Amino acid sequence: MREHERVLNEFKWTRSEKKKLVFYVIRKGEELYFVNESTETLNSVSTGTGGCQTLDDEVMPVSSPDPLYLYKNVKPGEAVKVEHYDPYWDSDYLLQLEVELSSPTRGNKIFRVLGKGGIDDTVLLWDTGEAGKYVNME
Repeated sequence: MREHERVLNEFKWTRSEKKKLVFYVIRKGEELYFVNESTETLNSVSTGTGGCQTLDDEVMPVSSPDPLYLYKNVKPGEAVKVEHYDPYWDSDYLLQLEVELSSPTRGNKIFRVLGKGGIDDTVLLWDTGEAGKYVNME
């Protein structure tokens, strides 16, 4: 497990949207945070990473065997650090972030999103129940 970090009401989604955000991830430098914009405290949020790098005709898979981060009782408006990217070492990788959460009203959800060199600002869930663009939800 990596160093945990929690911040309250530090991030705001700056793009104007017609729908209301529920969950999203946002980059701050080399750090990626999961933000709980719902009105409830989440039972838990955990993350894992996978992906691959291509080397000529070969593909080298990478993954984390255990959750990288695990947080309990994530409050409304709270952001929790879920990944750290190195701009030099990660730039050649296609990386997948998996966010698993347990919510009192939404149940258990898993969100997966891909990005070259890491994940950028991405909506995971809208208030309509739809996953964000290019996000796989189960």
